[in-house]
Amino acid sequence: MNTMRSLFPFFLHNPDLVYLDNAATSQKPNVVIDELTRFYQFDNAPVHRSFYTLAEHTTEKYEAVRIAASVYFGATSKDEIVFTAGATAGLNMLAFGLVLQLIRPGDEIAISLLEHHSAMLPFVEVARRVGAVIRYLPITPLGQVDEAKLSDCITEKTRCVVCTAGSNVVGVENNFLSVLHRAKVVGAVFVLDAAQMAPRRRFNLAELGVDCFVCSVHKMCGPTGLGVLYVAKKWHERCHPWMVGGSMVQQVHCDAWGALPMPTMWEAGTPPIAEVIAFGKALSFLQSIGIDHVMAHEAALSRQFIEGVADQRHISVVGNLDMLAKQGHLASFTVDGWHAHDVAAYLATELIAVRSGYHCAQPLHDALGISQTVRASWYLYTSAEDIARLIDALARLGDG
Repeated sequence: MNTMRSLFPFFLHNPDLVYLDNAATSQKPNVVIDELTRFYQFDNAPVHRSFYTLAEHTTEKYEAVRIAASVYFGATSKDEIVFTAGATAGLNMLAFGLVLQLIRPGDEIAISLLEHHSAMLPFVEVARRVGAVIRYLPITPLGQVDEAKLSDCITEKTRCVVCTAGSNVVGVENNFLSVLHRAKVVGAVFVLDAAQMAPRRRFNLAELGVDCFVCSVHKMCGPTGLGVLYVAKKWHERCHPWMVGGSMVQQVHCDAWGALPMPTMWEAGTPPIAEVIAFGKALSFLQSIGIDHVMAHEAALSRQFIEGVADQRHISVVGNLDMLAKQGHLASFTVDGWHAHDVAAYLATELIAVRSGYHCAQPLHDALGISQTVRASWYLYTSAEDIARLIDALARLGDG
């Protein structure tokens, strides 16, 4: 087992499995798992409102991760960081806790066709409730937002623009900066979904001028059931509670109540304390590895895969192959004569774990004119041997 894989106990217990489903969720290093266990064994206590020493200590550790996350993602203040149940929860918070307050009948919300269903449906539902109009940003045949058509879709009527930093199907960074610039021209709130890119790219959100940002902790070596939401301070006064209950209120009377300011307003109930504290270890782990190293390693694996299937005429890889070779972290592909699910089932018999289907991005598949795809995705612990096994297995499909 190579040095990197030895840091992840999953591979010790599954030594023969080629795990290529990292776009769905990553494996967890020992330091994260140990921190979760240690918390429940020694420090399990609530945060924020108790005065005994253990609870105060736990609160300090919890809030220290908020500070660490604000630094890691380039926020101007820790108060711009909200801990959520995941990227999907964060996107729903933005849709119903912010955008719903901004739009009126006839206003427009612009959404790129690259989006995951989780980044699309909450805003579609808000538009339906209000009587607003959804405008979809068209994409190029190679899976990038079509910059030439931005001004046609993002207009003076646009109140919100939703765009991914990188598609979970195309596998490379999206040209979101052009979309961000156009959103700023018309004064629309800009929502960046970085669920795919946060595990492999650093963002300086304040410097970029991003208004809102979400990512999934479980895709970046952290625990499941946790996400990070960034909301720039200038939008805090427009935020409204989207879920009410304990912890997020300032005072409650029988006939009235008042909410605490952000980020507490959007953290109702008991938070995922253990997961947040363990996420702090995941952030430290990624920084110790170096995000540039992660990107370079993934790009090398992408080149290996593209070159390895180049002479397999039954394989068609989605997207811009030149970009994939330089910065890719996954490959979505079709196999002539095979349904995507059948390919995934065959690969499972070879102990190769991949994803198949629309990957929660059916409008993207429709826009690209392709059916369901097979998706193989790699990460910092994926080896060249893993990719070689995938290439060999796919070659045997062509022989059959």
